[in-house]
Amino acid sequence: PYELGLKGKHQVENAKIAVELAKVLCEQFEISEAAIRRGLVNARHPGRLEYLGDFLFDGAHNVAGARVLRDFLEQNEKRTIAMILGAMKGKDVAEIAEILFPLAERVVLTRPENSRAMDPSDIAVVLPDNLKSRTVETQTVKDAIAKARELSPPGGLILVTGSLYLVGEVKRIVGDGQEVV
Repeated sequence: PYELGLKGKHQVENAKIAVELAKVLCEQFEISEAAIRRGLVNARHPGRLEYLGDFLFDGAHNVAGARVLRDFLEQNEKRTIAMILGAMKGKDVAEIAEILFPLAERVVLTRPENSRAMDPSDIAVVLPDNLKSRTVETQTVKDAIAKARELSPPGGLILVTGSLYLVGEVKRIVGDGQEVV
């Protein structure tokens, strides 16, 4: 069996495909079994099921990504979740919310610094009424982080999702787990 550096059961299937492809490529290129093993164990996907302190980053920006994230959370997380969600225009935020919001105690809607980002009020408008009561809106990512920290109990998890732009911005702000000033 191979050891995999990526989280999520969906990555097991991806790894199986990669191993089979490497075996086919061995016919034309020199690829050792050790190289395959090193590649799998060292594989990283920044912003996808990536933990940093009390934060979990996952740029799930579509329905399929939201489903994978939900499955991962249901199987691997028992902590109370405060979610920070931001999205780009044109994304199916209503369905993403229906998939992910039930897992969160509270959701902080925000807008990453990107001209294509949805305003939090535009996200809130498309949410089903039963999901709106758990949400709070912020206009900046820095404010969203502060609000999520306020809403997250000690030992809780802050999930950052909906956009890789949002993930990148939050990672720049929180740095190594301490807010960068």
